Amino acid sequence: MAASSDGAERRRRYRRAPLGCPLALTPPKTRALGRLARYGFLAVPQLARLEGVSERTARRHCRDLFDGELLDAIAVPRAALAAPGDGNGPDLAFGSAPGIFALSPAGRRVAEELGIEVAPRPAARYGPRNSLFLAHELEVRDFAVWLELAAGGPGHSLAAWRDGPAAWIELGSPEPPRQARSDAWFAFALGERALVGLVEIDRGSERGLEAAGSRWAEKVVAYRRLFASGRLQAVTGYRNARVLVIAATARRRDALAEFVARQAPELGARFWFAHRADLDLPGLSRPAWRRAGSAGFLPLVPPELLGAEGDTDGTTG
Repeated sequence: MAASSDGAERRRRYRRAPLGCPLALTPPKTRALGRLARYGFLAVPQLARLEGVSERTARRHCRDLFDGELLDAIAVPRAALAAPGDGNGPDLAFGSAPGIFALSPAGRRVAEELGIEVAPRPAARYGPRNSLFLAHELEVRDFAVWLELAAGGPGHSLAAWRDGPAAWIELGSPEPPRQARSDAWFAFALGERALVGLVEIDRGSERGLEAAGSRWAEKVVAYRRLFASGRLQAVTGYRNARVLVIAATARRRDALAEFVARQAPELGARFWFAHRADLDLPGLSRPAWRRAGSAGFLPLVPPELLGAEGDTDGTTG
């Protein structure tokens, strides 16, 4: 690594340093490159959790890949990534966010040469001007990390993941909404079964849920059309899916669940809601979710079915 101390690394955070020798793609660095190929960009803490290493180790691997021009470093102010409940203290005015790295064009080429699948996504330049977008997208990736860490048994894995525009599904409708624009969709393999979800990350930015033309009102219409159209299977390969909504607070979770229950009671079994803090610990069998129209809390997958074979309601494609 070019920097000999943490202070030197901070001073050169967004400037490449010469490696002095060809970059050695060790197995840990290759795995890190593969993670970035799947998700486009990740914060260092997210990569550390996925790899089961310290943040210092993950940062060192990313720094080497950055200096080797296989990753780009994204400059984002700390305040831009603050969670809704983090307050408005002066500490947010200084310093920068945790390191965030994106796959570079050269990194994409190298990944493809190594046979690593690179998820399709439009070219974009990330930085301070679109940091609000990044805050949302990093929370989408937080959920992907949660899913990957939930793979605790044989045959359990995050088999498919699409985010951003790659997750949008055309509805074939002549009237708006013409797309179901989930933040991501995934298929989580459970042996011969699959848990399929359409992910919605809600940071609580929209206040007037009941207002005509609100974003959530439009989403409910889009999902109603999606489930009635057969387009879900045509695009994802699966017949059934749940809409998994992760809200910033418990109060927001409950408000969204009640809103969907009023707007589309027939979709109550399709919409599942969780509070962001409830997902700090991985586990598909933790009772952290409530369905629209129901006050009780359920696991995404009942523990007695995690190792069973065959079909379960709402989880197979």
